[in-house]
Parts: sequence; C-alpha cells; structure tokens
Amino acid sequence: MPVHYWLVRHVYFPCIRLKMGKAFASIVVFLLSAVMHEVLVSVPFHVIRPWSFLGMMLQMPLVALTKYLYRSNPGLPSLGNYLFWLSFCLVGQPMAVLLYAVDYQYKMRMGEADVQSEL
Repeated sequence: MPVHYWLVRHVYFPCIRLKMGKAFASIVVFLLSAVMHEVLVSVPFHVIRPWSFLGMMLQMPLVALTKYLYRSNPGLPSLGNYLFWLSFCLVGQPMAVLLYAVDYQYKMRMGEADVQSEL
C-alpha cells in the first residue's frame, strides 16, 4: 500500500490540482505505474518488452467491465471479482512471466549462437 499512497499523494492529487479530471488523473497514475512495473520486470530479465506495461494498461478496461457487470447484475455482486481474479491470477501474471521467460531464453540462445559463430 505504500506505493499506492505515494502515487495518490505525488501524482493523482497534483493532477487534480492542475484541473485535470479524475478519470484523466487516474489514467496518468496507471500510465506511470505501468511504466514502473515494466522497468521492474524488464531489468532482471535483461529484455525490454511491453508485456508488463500492456498487462497494467489492460486493467483499465477490465475495471470498467467489472463495474458494468456489478451494476447490471445486482444478484451476482461477485461476478466482477471472479473476472478480476481469473484474469489477474490465472491468465495475466502467469502469461506475462512466461512471455518474459521465453524472451529471456531466446536472448540467451541467440547470445550463445553469436559466441559460437565467432569461434
């Protein structure tokens, strides 16, 4: 939660003070958070790919969809929660880790091929 509080205090509220709308300020926060997630994931793998960034940015339509489902199905208030956990835990993060791992392995194999071709 400290990151959330930092983003609210140092990004969201200054955007609001600059007369940006709440929706636009939220997009700015998501954008900054997505860029930072990409940096934090890309650096250990030594590859810069858009997977983490895209995963974060695709959460915005997911939030809108879950809100719509919550409002349109009052008898099923957990439907949006199920959708979130399905996309977050079963599809989103494992898929991103696999994509980074495949890219890393490809990079390592290509690096080995370059070294072997020089010998």
